[in-house]
Amino acid sequence: MALLNSTELQALQPWASVIAASIAAVVAIIFGLMQVAIAWRQAKTAADKLRLDLFDRRLEIYKAVKAAIGDAVHTGDVTQAEENEFRIATNATRWVFDNRVHTYVSSTLPLIFGELHRTYAEIQEIRHQHHPDHIQKAREHVYAAIRREWTNVDEVFAPYLQLQT
Repeated sequence: MALLNSTELQALQPWASVIAASIAAVVAIIFGLMQVAIAWRQAKTAADKLRLDLFDRRLEIYKAVKAAIGDAVHTGDVTQAEENEFRIATNATRWVFDNRVHTYVSSTLPLIFGELHRTYAEIQEIRHQHHPDHIQKAREHVYAAIRREWTNVDEVFAPYLQLQT
């Protein structure tokens, strides 16, 4: 009980190469489409990894900024060593953020830190001269500025610390 008898096989013989070539072409197309799908997935994975690496770098800078502001609020001063440490930790802002964030981190915050340090030094000096009103006003002014930055930093960094899918 053969599927095809010999006369039927002989009739199909001229078509055998066409059928074999067609099957080979279909198989090649299927494998090609599978390779395209794999390559597309690898490209998407690489792009996701790049985005995650950028997010990680941005998050490190954000944490350094928050820590510096938190320390300034806690201690009431920013020493030169702390400011240098802050600059080193946030030096990469120009490469991972736009100019707005870079300016904020490299110019705005150091100005506020400098004002805080000057006020702290002034408070230490005035404290011995017994002028409590002047001390209190200076302290309130600079603390208000640094506390504003505690919340402002979230607004500045928020657009860059989002992981969209």
